[in-house]
Amino acid sequence: MYMFDSLKINVSQVVHETIDGETILLNLETGNYYSMDQMGVVIWQLLENEICVNDLIEALKNRFPDQDSEISASIPDFIAELIQEDLLIIHERPTACNDSRQSGWNPLDTLEKIEYSVYCPPVLNKYTDMQDLLQLDPIHEVKVDTGWPTAKPDNLENKTAN
Repeated sequence: MYMFDSLKINVSQVVHETIDGETILLNLETGNYYSMDQMGVVIWQLLENEICVNDLIEALKNRFPDQDSEISASIPDFIAELIQEDLLIIHERPTACNDSRQSGWNPLDTLEKIEYSVYCPPVLNKYTDMQDLLQLDPIHEVKVDTGWPTAKPDNLENKTAN
Protein backbone atom coordinates (compact mmCIF):
# COMPACT_ATOMS: atom_id res chain seq x y z
CA MET A 1 0.00 0.00 0.00
CA TYR A 2 1.36 3.42 -0.95
CA MET A 3 1.05 6.38 1.38
CA PHE A 4 -0.59 8.40 -1.39
CA ASP A 5 -2.97 5.68 -2.48
CA SER A 6 -6.17 7.75 -2.69
CA LEU A 7 -5.72 10.60 -5.17
CA LYS A 8 -7.69 13.00 -7.31
CA ILE A 9 -6.92 15.75 -9.78
CA ASN A 10 -6.47 19.13 -8.12
CA VAL A 11 -9.44 20.67 -9.96
CA SER A 12 -9.20 23.98 -8.09
CA GLN A 13 -5.78 24.65 -9.66
CA VAL A 14 -5.43 22.40 -12.71
CA VAL A 15 -6.98 22.40 -16.15
CA HIS A 16 -6.10 19.67 -18.62
CA GLU A 17 -6.93 18.41 -22.07
CA THR A 18 -5.86 15.41 -24.12
CA ILE A 19 -5.43 16.11 -27.81
CA ASP A 20 -3.93 13.76 -30.41
CA GLY A 21 -2.38 11.44 -27.84
CA GLU A 22 -0.82 14.17 -25.69
CA THR A 23 -2.15 15.52 -22.40
CA ILE A 24 -1.51 19.17 -21.64
CA LEU A 25 -1.92 20.37 -18.05
CA LEU A 26 -1.86 23.91 -16.71
CA ASN A 27 -1.40 24.76 -13.05
CA LEU A 28 -3.29 28.04 -12.75
CA GLU A 29 -1.69 28.87 -9.42
CA THR A 30 1.97 28.55 -10.46
CA GLY A 31 1.68 29.32 -14.17
CA ASN A 32 3.60 26.14 -15.00
CA TYR A 33 2.33 23.99 -17.81
CA TYR A 34 3.08 20.36 -18.49
CA SER A 35 2.80 17.73 -21.17
CA MET A 36 2.84 13.99 -21.19
CA ASP A 37 2.33 11.43 -23.89
CA GLN A 38 2.15 7.67 -24.32
CA MET A 39 1.94 5.97 -20.93
CA GLY A 40 1.57 9.28 -19.08
CA VAL A 41 -1.69 9.90 -20.96
CA VAL A 42 -2.98 6.44 -20.06
CA ILE A 43 -2.09 6.90 -16.40
CA TRP A 44 -3.68 10.37 -16.32
CA GLN A 45 -6.90 8.93 -17.78
CA LEU A 46 -6.91 6.27 -15.07
CA LEU A 47 -6.28 8.92 -12.41
CA GLU A 48 -9.19 10.98 -13.77
CA ASN A 49 -11.38 8.09 -12.63
CA GLU A 50 -9.78 8.31 -9.18
CA ILE A 51 -8.21 4.89 -9.43
CA CYS A 52 -6.16 3.90 -6.39
CA VAL A 53 -2.42 3.70 -6.95
CA ASN A 54 -2.35 0.01 -6.00
CA ASP A 55 -5.13 -0.76 -8.50
CA LEU A 56 -3.32 1.29 -11.15
CA ILE A 57 -0.08 -0.60 -10.65
CA GLU A 58 -1.84 -3.97 -10.63
CA ALA A 59 -3.75 -3.12 -13.82
CA LEU A 60 -0.50 -2.11 -15.56
CA LYS A 61 1.25 -5.27 -14.37
CA ASN A 62 -1.61 -7.35 -15.78
CA ARG A 63 -1.37 -5.51 -19.11
CA PHE A 64 2.45 -5.65 -19.25
CA PRO A 65 3.47 -8.77 -17.28
CA ASP A 66 7.08 -8.71 -18.51
CA GLN A 67 7.72 -5.23 -17.09
CA ASP A 68 6.61 -5.91 -13.52
CA SER A 69 9.67 -4.43 -11.77
CA GLU A 70 9.87 -1.37 -14.03
CA ILE A 71 6.19 -0.59 -13.38
CA SER A 72 6.66 -0.99 -9.62
CA ALA A 73 9.60 1.41 -9.71
CA SER A 74 8.37 4.09 -12.13
CA ILE A 75 4.71 4.60 -11.18
CA PRO A 76 5.26 5.72 -7.57
CA ASP A 77 7.93 8.19 -8.76
CA PHE A 78 5.61 9.56 -11.45
CA ILE A 79 2.72 9.89 -8.99
CA ALA A 80 4.98 11.61 -6.45
CA GLU A 81 6.03 14.11 -9.13
CA LEU A 82 2.39 14.86 -9.99
CA ILE A 83 1.69 15.47 -6.30
CA GLN A 84 4.80 17.63 -5.89
CA GLU A 85 3.68 19.82 -8.79
CA ASP A 86 0.19 20.16 -7.18
CA LEU A 87 -1.46 18.44 -10.15
CA LEU A 88 -2.84 15.67 -7.93
CA ILE A 89 -3.93 15.89 -4.33
CA ILE A 90 -4.25 13.21 -1.71
CA HIS A 91 -7.78 12.77 -0.44
CA GLU A 92 -9.64 10.49 1.86
CA ARG A 93 -12.15 8.21 0.26
CA PRO A 94 -15.10 7.00 2.29
CA THR A 95 -15.18 3.60 0.59
CA ALA A 96 -12.64 0.92 -0.21
CA CYS A 97 -10.06 1.57 -2.88
CA ASN A 98 -11.26 -0.90 -5.44
CA ASP A 99 -14.76 0.57 -5.58
CA SER A 100 -14.10 1.64 -9.19
CA ARG A 101 -15.09 -1.82 -10.42
CA GLN A 102 -18.33 -1.62 -8.42
CA SER A 103 -19.29 1.60 -10.20
CA GLY A 104 -19.12 -0.11 -13.61
CA TRP A 105 -15.73 1.34 -14.61
CA ASN A 106 -12.89 -1.10 -14.99
CA PRO A 107 -9.30 0.18 -15.45
CA LEU A 108 -8.54 -2.80 -17.66
CA ASP A 109 -11.05 -1.48 -20.22
CA THR A 110 -8.89 1.65 -20.58
CA LEU A 111 -5.67 -0.36 -20.75
CA GLU A 112 -6.99 -2.79 -23.36
CA LYS A 113 -7.49 0.11 -25.77
CA ILE A 114 -3.85 1.19 -25.76
CA GLU A 115 -1.68 0.12 -28.65
CA TYR A 116 1.62 -0.22 -26.82
CA SER A 117 3.09 -3.69 -26.57
CA VAL A 118 5.92 -2.61 -24.28
CA TYR A 119 5.64 -0.53 -21.13
CA CYS A 120 7.46 2.80 -21.34
CA PRO A 121 7.82 4.73 -18.05
CA PRO A 122 5.71 7.90 -17.99
CA VAL A 123 7.42 11.26 -18.27
CA LEU A 124 6.07 14.61 -17.09
CA ASN A 125 7.53 17.48 -19.10
CA LYS A 126 7.45 20.78 -17.20
CA TYR A 127 7.55 24.23 -18.81
CA THR A 128 8.02 27.47 -16.88
CA ASP A 129 8.66 29.91 -19.74
CA MET A 130 5.15 31.40 -19.71
CA GLN A 131 4.60 31.72 -15.95
CA ASP A 132 4.43 35.52 -15.98
CA LEU A 133 1.92 35.64 -18.82
CA LEU A 134 -0.25 32.87 -17.44
CA GLN A 135 -0.34 34.41 -13.98
CA LEU A 136 -1.34 37.82 -15.39
CA ASP A 137 -4.28 36.30 -17.24
CA PRO A 138 -7.68 37.03 -15.64
CA ILE A 139 -8.39 33.31 -15.55
CA HIS A 140 -7.09 33.46 -11.98
CA GLU A 141 -10.34 35.13 -10.96
CA VAL A 142 -12.29 32.04 -12.05
CA LYS A 143 -13.77 29.93 -9.29
CA VAL A 144 -14.66 26.33 -10.07
CA ASP A 145 -17.98 26.49 -8.25
CA THR A 146 -19.18 29.87 -9.61
CA GLY A 147 -17.70 30.07 -13.10
CA TRP A 148 -16.21 32.96 -15.02
CA PRO A 149 -15.67 35.78 -14.19
CA THR A 150 -15.75 36.24 -10.47
CA ALA A 151 -14.32 39.46 -9.15
CA LYS A 152 -12.18 39.20 -6.06
CA PRO A 153 -13.85 40.61 -2.88
CA ASP A 154 -11.35 43.48 -2.59
CA ASN A 155 -12.22 44.57 -6.15
CA LEU A 156 -15.93 44.64 -5.27
CA GLU A 157 -15.31 46.78 -2.18
CA ASN A 158 -13.25 49.30 -4.18
CA LYS A 159 -15.96 49.61 -6.85
CA THR A 160 -18.80 50.13 -4.37
CA ALA A 161 -16.83 52.69 -2.37
CA ASN A 162 -16.41 54.95 -5.43
